[in-house]
Amino acid sequence: MWDQCAAGLAEELRDGSLSEARLAEVRELVEWSRIVVLCERAHLRDQLNSLHVAGEYEQPVPPPAHCLVEASF
Repeated sequence: MWDQCAAGLAEELRDGSLSEARLAEVRELVEWSRIVVLCERAHLRDQLNSLHVAGEYEQPVPPPAHCLVEASF
């Protein structure tokens, strides 16, 4: 989506057809995207914090015992 938008803007700028209305559309898209990214970042931060808290309450796993003799039947 962003690649197409940027390519369209570059083309409009090159041929001199870039209008204020088009710039306003792009500004609105950028603002909307900024809000979406901020929300996603907050959501991921909450998930990370939840994992951290869960890790604090998790029972520690003891290291594997060393065996001097191993047998199989």
